[in-house]
Amino acid sequence: AGSHHQIRSHPADTYQWTPAAYLDDPTSPTPVATPPVTTTFYVQAYIAATNKTIIDSVRINVERSDIKSINDTTVCAGSPVQMNVTQGTSFIWSPIAGLSDPLIANPVARPLTTTKYVVVGIGTGRCASADTVLITVLPGPDIVTSNDTVICRDATVQLQASGGVNYQWLPSAPLDNPGIASPLATTSQTTAYTVTAEGSNGCSKTDTINVEVRTHPNFASTGSKTVCDGEAVVLEASGGDSYEWSPAANVSSPFSSSTTVTALNRTSLFSVHISENACGYDTTMAMTVTVNPNPVVAALKSNDINCGSPTSILEASGADSYFWEPFVYLDNANAVKTFAAVDTTTTFTVTGFTNAGCTSSASVTVNVDRGGVPRFVLPNAFTPNNDGRNDCFGIKRWGTATITQFSIYNRWGQQVFQSKDPGRCWDGKVNGVLQPAGGYIYIIDAATLCGPVKRRGSLSLIR
Repeated sequence: AGSHHQIRSHPADTYQWTPAAYLDDPTSPTPVATPPVTTTFYVQAYIAATNKTIIDSVRINVERSDIKSINDTTVCAGSPVQMNVTQGTSFIWSPIAGLSDPLIANPVARPLTTTKYVVVGIGTGRCASADTVLITVLPGPDIVTSNDTVICRDATVQLQASGGVNYQWLPSAPLDNPGIASPLATTSQTTAYTVTAEGSNGCSKTDTINVEVRTHPNFASTGSKTVCDGEAVVLEASGGDSYEWSPAANVSSPFSSSTTVTALNRTSLFSVHISENACGYDTTMAMTVTVNPNPVVAALKSNDINCGSPTSILEASGADSYFWEPFVYLDNANAVKTFAAVDTTTTFTVTGFTNAGCTSSASVTVNVDRGGVPRFVLPNAFTPNNDGRNDCFGIKRWGTATITQFSIYNRWGQQVFQSKDPGRCWDGKVNGVLQPAGGYIYIIDAATLCGPVKRRGSLSLIR
């Protein structure tokens, strides 16, 4: 319906079409017809040459494709409207904003503002028609609520809303009246309260007020501590808004969560008062600072060093364990007694440790004199019988001397052992053969602080 169609007649000199109402020119050989319904048009065509009139007809079938949508409607903002179209096989809605699907007959519309939707439908005969739907959107009330808040456990707070004519609060259980604008809430746990306010036009809006319940804070402190005499210690507390340490005269920051105690020389008791401002929670926590004494360390030497006394014995006292330095000149840096061998005057420092971890130090200076006679420590007999005791003859200690030759001879003057390494010793064999028991001679050549020296002596090999 609504389409036009051009119709034609036989060739003639004059034409007359009826009905003429739906034709653009009823005397034309090819008028354009726009019938609203199925119509048969008749034509009388006159041919002058033969003086004949020809009558003919043409039928134009008109397919109706009218579509019909729902009536105009009014809804609240955000409410759905079920659209629907009768007749037709395919559809397109516009505008598409707010529609679930613009290409079906029955989309769901959720317009935010008043909107006129147009739907165009196409029938089975491919004829199209259109319809409109006006959806008037009513606004919800301008709801105003109180701010989120923090309360103490089991305290009461007034919730406030305005802008509507009717109200409903959820959850309703802890409220004195969930159907008024400003109910009282008493709760022991954090809760989100939702209010639905209805306006005078019947539309509503929702908003939420969060009520946080402040639980008892977790007050804590560092607890008791142990320090050494004169050592600083940091005391800490947490969980509150304000702090007060006592005795205030002995701490660096009496009103801070962290404070330092310095120069303690005896065990002392401290306390901190912790306060929380919102709900008035508070507590007092005590802690003991135990002060352990530092050791009284002493360092002694047996002698100064010269060519006759190439080493000195250092000895510490007053602690449970020790560490000597510089340790490179010592045979054991962690011993109570240790041998020192230096070729220049040296100051040794020993640090003493108690089992509680406290420390102090002492020093001793070993002087070096290049005079005197060097001493070499050797046994006068040995028993090479593989019992693990005294099986090898050698120099036990040689101090600052550098051994240039260490030789051993039998009674006939034959050399049975020689080395430049003072750490080596003779096992009583020559080329793997055990030597007889008896007396032997040793000769030591060495370079010392006082120059080269030669030492001779005798030893006994015992079987």
